[in-house]
Amino acid sequence: MAVKIVLAGESDYIRNFLKLAIGAKLPLNLVVLPDDEADVESLQGIITASQVVDQIDISMGATADFSDSKIAIIFQRNLPENVKLESFPNELEVLQKNLPKFRQRINEAIENGFGGKFIISGFLDEILTYFAWRFSGMDKTSIIGAGAYPQSLLLQSLIQDQLVVGKQDVNVSVVGRASEPLIAWSRTYVGPTPLLMYLANDDSNFSAQDLAALEAETTAIDLINNQTLQGLAVMDILRAITLKKSAIMSVSNIQEAENPSDSFASSTPVLVDHRGVTKLTDLTLSENEQSQYEQIEKKIKTLINTIENGGLETKVDEN
Repeated sequence: MAVKIVLAGESDYIRNFLKLAIGAKLPLNLVVLPDDEADVESLQGIITASQVVDQIDISMGATADFSDSKIAIIFQRNLPENVKLESFPNELEVLQKNLPKFRQRINEAIENGFGGKFIISGFLDEILTYFAWRFSGMDKTSIIGAGAYPQSLLLQSLIQDQLVVGKQDVNVSVVGRASEPLIAWSRTYVGPTPLLMYLANDDSNFSAQDLAALEAETTAIDLINNQTLQGLAVMDILRAITLKKSAIMSVSNIQEAENPSDSFASSTPVLVDHRGVTKLTDLTLSENEQSQYEQIEKKIKTLINTIENGGLETKVDEN
């Protein structure tokens, strides 16, 4: 039986995701919630093409479709274009444009009785994941952000090609957030061997320069604009939830604290399956990695606190 999934948010990302879904030939009933007539027109060709593909059905829908959907995928709107390191986007400005519409979609889902899983993808999905939790009142296990999982997929593939090994042989952890991914080299393994051990082996054909090149490519800021990589990550999360293909993924998930003001969301390795996300163990990093992760955590908390204390309204007044 096809799984009903609602799609909302940035139309370009939805269109790219639909193309991937058609190619995957999974039993899915995908319902798009368009924001305007332009969205309807831009997606009509894909909807027509999907009619010749078995198992998948794509259609336009309305907020009432949340009521019997198992999953809602929300792609962040108003993403910054052509991001470069020297022109890193103002996060509050991006959220000022995005968060009100995002909250509206979350409210529409809850008002229509949605009780499934949220999957959120975008430049600041750790912030959106946190506020989806706050806005909806849903269990934290049911809200998943793509987070740094796209970078994890890329790094895994790069190491696989570099060392000529199988995909199943490479185990990586990229933590933090999509806009500031932190590669946990201390947790990166090829088979039973830590990748860092390859640096000490003259016969491994793997050098410190190779390690630096892997890091530069994986953490490039313009990856946040890579629609295909984001779509592939969302597809993997979808498979883990719907097809009983559970997997450990570094996705954005709620880090709930005893003091509510200390709660936040970030990418850490968790089990993703039909139940949503399940924390397995505490994140263990090297001393230097832990220090870097804590700096990322601090930035996320500061941004959340700014928003909760009216920072977006202040930004509107300034404009």
